[in-house]
Formats: sequence, C-alpha cells, structure tokens
Amino acid sequence: MKSEHFSAAIADFDTAIRLRPDGIDNYFGRGLAKVNLEQPSAAIADFDTAIQLKPDFALGYFGRGLAKAYLERFQEAKQDLRTALLLATLAGDENLTATIEALLQKI
Repeated sequence: MKSEHFSAAIADFDTAIRLRPDGIDNYFGRGLAKVNLEQPSAAIADFDTAIQLKPDFALGYFGRGLAKAYLERFQEAKQDLRTALLLATLAGDENLTATIEALLQKI
C-alpha cells in the first residue's frame, strides 16, 4: 500500500475517532497506518489510548511492540509483545499468537 493510502486511512480514522472516541479498533488502525508511514512515536500514542480504553486488548500491545521495535527500543518491544502473547493465548487467538511468537524470535 502506498503512503497516500496510509495518509487517507489516517484521515478516515481521525473522523471515526471524532465520531466514536471509545472505538479501540480506530486507534489501533490509525496506529498501524502511522507505523507504515514511519511515524512510530505517533503510533505509540494511539496504541497507548487503545490499551487505556481496553487493558486486555492484545492487538494494542502488539502494535505498540511493533512501533517500539521500529524505534529500536527492543527491551520495551519484547515486554509489550510478551503481554500481547499472553492476552492472545488467553483469548484463544491462535493466528495472533503465532504471529507474535515469530516476531519475538526475530527481535
């Protein structure tokens, strides 16, 4: 996906967040778009908000771990990814669990 698509996605997520400020998926999606636009610090703020809204949101920790790894904050990234792994395992999300385990091996 090209950068203009990610920029457009961010604008759409901005609108969705204005309409529904408690929508964790919107913060997660906007955070991922920011990671893809090489804005990991801004992405972390979105993942933080998603986690604040739903502390057991595995994808929030996963996204924040990705952003921290991008910033080469590897210990913090691993901590977030381990939390995401625990939450995904507890939720029975085998796909996310496998994705996180593979990522943890690379970091």
